[in-house]
Amino acid sequence: MTDEKKTSRSPDARSEGALDPRIGLAAVKAAPDSLRARVLAAIGAAPQISTSPRAGVTLVRTEASEWKNGPAPGVRYKEIHRDPQRGARSILYRMEPGSKFPDHRHDFLEEIFVLEGSAWLSGQLLRAGDYCRSNPGTEDYAISTAEGTTFLVFLTEEAARP
Repeated sequence: MTDEKKTSRSPDARSEGALDPRIGLAAVKAAPDSLRARVLAAIGAAPQISTSPRAGVTLVRTEASEWKNGPAPGVRYKEIHRDPQRGARSILYRMEPGSKFPDHRHDFLEEIFVLEGSAWLSGQLLRAGDYCRSNPGTEDYAISTAEGTTFLVFLTEEAARP
């Protein structure tokens, strides 16, 4: 070999582990087979339902969780967040066409945001994009959907505390 300076293009530079010695980059060694297998298994595993990508942030992948049977036939839900300190919950509901939600009284603040479809709520037709807020002490009745609907419900118990 000549006295020419080894560069990142030089086969000898790669064999010595230096990709570019001028900036201190070294070649990456292959991961052990056991580590590679664990990483590939984790990638192929089912996604986590709830993660914290950084402090103070919760990410929920609702498609990874199962629908649970709700308070009536054709009504299903996924609880996507619960904050026991504030007494708050966020719930995704889905009502199948022709289903009815039981009449109920609010012991807490309830906020509804309709994502898809439409539903009748206490004599009012709610469509996708509509919002309804019910204060503690109010009642909902005659809740039904002809076409089916999906909506988010935010419940806050602290609003009902004296």
